[in-house]
Amino acid sequence: MQKLKYGNGSISTRSRKRKDGTERRYYQGRIYIDGEQKTVYGNTQAECLAKLKALREERDRERAQRLLNIEGQPRDGQNDSKQQFRTFGEWLDEWTEQCKVGTQKETYTPEFRRQVETVRAALGHLALRKIASLELQRYFTSLPRSNTTAKKYDIVNGSLQTAEDFGIIKRNPCRAVKKPTYTKQKRRAFQLAEQCAILSALPERYAAVFFFLCGAGLRIGEFLALTAADVNFAEHYIKVGASKDLKTGVIVVPKTAAGVRKVYFAAELFERFNVQTLGTYTYNAIKKAFTKVYKKLDIEGVSVTHSCRHTYSSLLYAVGVADKIIQLQCGHADIKTTMNTYTDILMTGASPVLDYIRQLKSTLKSTLLFA
Repeated sequence: MQKLKYGNGSISTRSRKRKDGTERRYYQGRIYIDGEQKTVYGNTQAECLAKLKALREERDRERAQRLLNIEGQPRDGQNDSKQQFRTFGEWLDEWTEQCKVGTQKETYTPEFRRQVETVRAALGHLALRKIASLELQRYFTSLPRSNTTAKKYDIVNGSLQTAEDFGIIKRNPCRAVKKPTYTKQKRRAFQLAEQCAILSALPERYAAVFFFLCGAGLRIGEFLALTAADVNFAEHYIKVGASKDLKTGVIVVPKTAAGVRKVYFAAELFERFNVQTLGTYTYNAIKKAFTKVYKKLDIEGVSVTHSCRHTYSSLLYAVGVADKIIQLQCGHADIKTTMNTYTDILMTGASPVLDYIRQLKSTLKSTLLFA
């Protein structure tokens, strides 16, 4: 399935066997219009896209007409807004565009839109002024306890509270619904023995990625957005200024302003990792390779790639690099995040990554005053 730009629907390739045994391939398009799913078909992708466009144009004309009808009526301060947004889906679209998109950090927008689309698919058909608190409670109870569910709650509650603030509804029905709670998974660094075992078990191509992530501390999205042009071999640093969204592949700015940074490296990093392979990896392939090895080695309590950042921070701390330098290299806005969340105490031992971090400390000391 190919998802189009937010609000434009999606296209899938379909096939059906004819009576003579041959296969007929065609395209199926789907789009939500005011909370209802509409389906179109076409012999070609272009035909399907044209039909989806026609549905969107019809939707926009109807919304514009409703707005014109409202503007032509006497205003009492509230009735116009109440008539304009008949369904929660209509209001959710308006709230997203007018109150959220553009006010958020760019890196959050793709994930936010995905969550909005999921909420719209489930609740968009509800009449905005008749949403019952119990109906919302049942929806959230049916979802797994996770960070994603908490995000959905924030979208529903935030949009309905804004509707109340604007006088579009009398009361936010989500106010009576308890926000879903969940136990956040504790990530940890890889112990030295685990680092050795993982490097030995991974195929060479992915062992290089594991070493790079543990030795540079980049977020996986930052790694996937890197190109060879971002590596300054003369001054021994990697310029980090972008991140790739793992689901859409869209390049966005890092999570925080602190994420735009220079990450210093020692020579061995690119002796183990071929800089020309930057841009040839996908998150799914890395995740598959890493997960397979973790399972084989019975390694638990770690994040697929994010534990490499924990390992980087923990090793820098172990060899005596200043806390502030670790924070800057990791790209954290708050040093408490670096010290309290990303830095673990590691058992004694040896690993190739630890040997590299010791070399990196020398590079940092020769470059940065307080390293």
